[in-house]
Amino acid sequence: IEVHSCMNCPLWRTRRNQVVGRGSVPAEILLVGEAPGKSEDIMGVPFYGRSGVLLNRGLQEVEKRLSIRNITMPTYYITNLIECIPYSFTGVLKSIREPLQMEIERCERNLNVIIRRIMPVRIVTIGALAKKYMSIRSTNSVVHPSFVLRQGGSSSPVYLTFLQQLEDAFSL
Repeated sequence: IEVHSCMNCPLWRTRRNQVVGRGSVPAEILLVGEAPGKSEDIMGVPFYGRSGVLLNRGLQEVEKRLSIRNITMPTYYITNLIECIPYSFTGVLKSIREPLQMEIERCERNLNVIIRRIMPVRIVTIGALAKKYMSIRSTNSVVHPSFVLRQGGSSSPVYLTFLQQLEDAFSL
C-alpha cells in the first residue's frame, strides 16, 4: 500500500524508512502492532526482526492447524499503529521507546487509509498498546511476539498461548 511520506510528527526526522505494511490487499484479517523496531526501520517492513520471525512461525503453525480442520487460512495484512520508529535520545545514545499518544493520533490518518484499502473482516491487535488504542475496532488480540521472546520464545508456555490466540483470531 502506498501512503504519502508522513511528516505529521517529529518521528519522521529520525527514521530510515516509513514502515507501512506487508501482506495481501485486500485481506480478511488486519494485524496491527504498535511500532517499527530497528530491523523494521532498516528494511521498511513491519515485523521483520526477531519478533517477525516468531510471528511468521506462529502464522505458519496456525495455517497447519486450520488445514487439519479443512479451513483455508484467511488472507492477512500486517501493519503498526505508527509507521516510524520511536527513538528516545539521551545525549548521543538512542533507544527505542513506546510511542506517545500524540504520535499515534497523528499517524491515525495513515492507519485509516490502510484499513479502507484492506477492507478487513477482522482487526487483530498485537500487544497491549495496540489493543488499548484499537479496542473499539479490534475483535481479537494476541500477545506481542517480543513478550513471547522475553519469556523464552517458542519453548515457553506463553508461546502456546500466543498460538492459540492467533488460531482463534484466524478462525473466521
